[in-house]
Amino acid sequence: MRIRVMLAFSSRVLSEAVKRLLEDDESVEVAGAANSGRRIRREELSAADVVLADYRSLEASFGRESAKGPAFILLDTDCGRENLVKAVTELNVSGLLLQNATPGMLKKALRSVARGESWIDSSAVKDLLTGLHAVKKPVLSGREDEIVSLAGTGLRNREIAERLLISELTVKTHLNRIFRKLDIRTRSELIKYSIKRAVVNSTLSGKKGRA
Repeated sequence: MRIRVMLAFSSRVLSEAVKRLLEDDESVEVAGAANSGRRIRREELSAADVVLADYRSLEASFGRESAKGPAFILLDTDCGRENLVKAVTELNVSGLLLQNATPGMLKKALRSVARGESWIDSSAVKDLLTGLHAVKKPVLSGREDEIVSLAGTGLRNREIAERLLISELTVKTHLNRIFRKLDIRTRSELIKYSIKRAVVNSTLSGKKGRA
């Protein structure tokens, strides 16, 4: 099965170079190229399995809507540590490649992300760790961490209460505090937060997606 890739680069030269590189691979189909700065409609994304973008196009053309589309790989063109962290934690990026990545690494990243895995260039891990530690994050208690993790697996309040041997009312109280700390309003947002946290933690600990 061929991997359908959409290109989204602010540089036309870079876009054409990557397109030619991928067109030489029979396992990859270039499904289109997005013009930088134009917001991409959700139906346009249905043609792609993976979107390969630089940070400028990722933020301008997709933004938080990227969470509703295919998997994204960010090709870092020196966008800065803060933006790398934002891409991984907020913009649904499943893969991260540095600008000096080899064609072989690019194709490995595409295959990995298309399978639903994450891929972060090992050379970028140090910057990500430093950046993540520098970002002010809400402090959750040990019990709140447990509840976030269990809620992320789809368990309801009653099931969480049974798993932790506490009352359902206690679970609701913890969830109210968690929602305030994370500045979220719905259960689906909590599940997304839990999944993203798990992906970032597993990637940075080297469990998967290493170059």
